[in-house]
Amino acid sequence: MSKEASLGDLWALREARWKSDPILFIKEAIGYHLTEEELIPIREKYGTNPQSMDGKWMLDSKQVEFLRDSAGLSYLNWKKAQGYPVNESDIDSLKYRIISFQAAKGVGKTSAGAADILHFGMSYPMSRGFIVAPSYMSAKQGLYHAISLWVARSIEVYGEKGSLLVQCLEIGADKISMKNKARIDASLKASKPWSTEILSYSRDADAAIMTTKLAGKHAADMKIWIDEGPAVPTPVFEALQNTCTQTNNLIVSFFNPTKNTGWAIENHSEKMRGRVLCHHISALDSSLVDPDTIDYKRERYGESSNVYQVDVLGLPPKADDGSFIPYQWTLEALERHEYIDPQDSDPLILSIDIGGRGNDPSMAMLRNGMKVLWFKKFEDPHIDKIVEWIESLIIKNEPDETYIDDNFMQGIIQRIQSDGFKDILGLKAQSQGDSKCYRLRDKLAMRLRESFESKSISIPNDKELIEEINLMQEDTEHSSGKFKLLSKKNPKFRKAMRGNLGYESPNKLDCLMMSFYKTYSVQLNRGARRKETEIHSIPERLDRLAWLAY
Repeated sequence: MSKEASLGDLWALREARWKSDPILFIKEAIGYHLTEEELIPIREKYGTNPQSMDGKWMLDSKQVEFLRDSAGLSYLNWKKAQGYPVNESDIDSLKYRIISFQAAKGVGKTSAGAADILHFGMSYPMSRGFIVAPSYMSAKQGLYHAISLWVARSIEVYGEKGSLLVQCLEIGADKISMKNKARIDASLKASKPWSTEILSYSRDADAAIMTTKLAGKHAADMKIWIDEGPAVPTPVFEALQNTCTQTNNLIVSFFNPTKNTGWAIENHSEKMRGRVLCHHISALDSSLVDPDTIDYKRERYGESSNVYQVDVLGLPPKADDGSFIPYQWTLEALERHEYIDPQDSDPLILSIDIGGRGNDPSMAMLRNGMKVLWFKKFEDPHIDKIVEWIESLIIKNEPDETYIDDNFMQGIIQRIQSDGFKDILGLKAQSQGDSKCYRLRDKLAMRLRESFESKSISIPNDKELIEEINLMQEDTEHSSGKFKLLSKKNPKFRKAMRGNLGYESPNKLDCLMMSFYKTYSVQLNRGARRKETEIHSIPERLDRLAWLAY
C-alpha cells in the first residue's frame, strides 16, 4: 500500500469517530487534552517532548461543553441529511441554526473556536467553512492565529512526520484547505476537498451586496464562524443567514459582549431560545483565568462597574451606567480605531495638558481627523524642559492646530511663541462658557460626547483613557441651569480617580477635550484651504470634511 493510500485509509477510519467526538479529535490530531499517562507512549513512539500549553494540559470544562455541543449539532444535522434515524430526544435540537458563545475575557473562546474549525473540516472532508471578523486583520490575529497554534501543538506532540494536520492541511495566507494527496478515494477525486477561508466585507456593506458576494458559497456541510460578533454589521449577519440553506449549515458566533444591542446580543434573548444554542462563560467559572486578575478588576473598578460586567462576568454593559459618556460608546469608539483611516484633508491636531503641582505629569495627544493617534507623557516639572518637549512635538509632527492648557505655569505659551511657534492657542478651561454650558471645559465635554454619540470618533486601546472617560459625570447639583461637568476637584471624583487609576487628574481626557475647541465652520474653512488645489467644489469640500459636523 502506498504512503498516500495509508494516509487516506487512516483518516477515513478516524473521521467517522471524530464526527461525534471532538475531544477524541483534539487528542489524536492536535495532541491536547491528554493526561500525563496518555502522553508517555506518544513521546516514546514519536521521539518528542511536548510541553504544557499555557501551563495546563487540559481544556477547560466550559470549552469542552461548547465543543461537544457544536460538534454534536453538526453531527445530528449530518445524520438527518444522510437519512439516518434521529433519536426522539434530539429532534428539538434540530431547530438550532446558530451556536452563540458569549464570554468574559481570557476564558479560551478563541482557542475553542479554532479547535472547532479544525474538527469540522477534518470530520467532513467535503465541507466549506468561513471565518468572519470585524476586519481581515482581526480574523488573522484571532481565530486564524489560534489555528496555527493548534497545528504547532500537533507538531510538538507527534512531530512533523506524525502530525495528521501537517500531512493533510495546506495553510495559506487566508485559506486552509486539504492537500490533494490526503484523500485518495476515487469517488472524491473530481471534487474539491474541504476548505475554510477568511470572508471579508466592507463596513458599509448592505445585505444585497453581501448576498451577492456569498453567491455560490454553498455546501451540504458548511459552518460559518463569526469572531467578535457585536462589531459585525447587522446586514452581514442577514446575508450569512440567507446563505445557510441546507440541513448541516450552521453559524457559530464568539464574542465578548461590548454592546448591549445588536444581532449577537439578541441571540441570547428569550425570544431566540428555541433557535440559538447559547453558551455563556464567566471568568468566575473558568479555570483559565487567574483569580488575581479577577480580584484586581473587582478592587480597581468595583463589581458594579461595566469593566467588571463585561470583562469578568461576560455580560453586556449596562445601558445607563451613570457616566456622561456611556461605556458602550467608548468600546464602540475603540473598535472603530482599527478600520477607520483619516483622509488627506483631515486636520492634524496636537493638544497639550501642562502638569500641575506635585506628581501630576504633562500630557500630549495627537488626533488626525476623528482618529486619536497617541498620547505621550512628560514627567519633568521644569519649565525649560517642558518648553523644549512641546517645541520638539510641534517640529516633529507639524500639526495644523496646537492647543495648550493655559491654567498652570503662566508664561509657557509666551516662551514658545517667542521662539517662533506662532500658530498655537492657549485655552483656559475655566473661562466663561456659552448659553448652554457653564464653562469652556463643559462646552468641550459636550462636543466630545456628541462625537461618541454620532459614532465618528475613534480611540486607541488605552485603559487609562477609557477609565477617565468612564468616570466623567454631570454635576447634577449645579444650579445655574447650564450644563456643568463634575469638577476635577470634587472629592468624590478625585477619590474615584485615585482608587481606579492611582492618580487624580484626568490628563488624557483633558487633552482629548481640548482638541474639540474649534467649531465646524472654522475647521471647514481652514481644511478647505489646505486642500484647495485638490478639492474644487463646495460639495466636495463638505463631503471630505463631513466628520467635523458635530
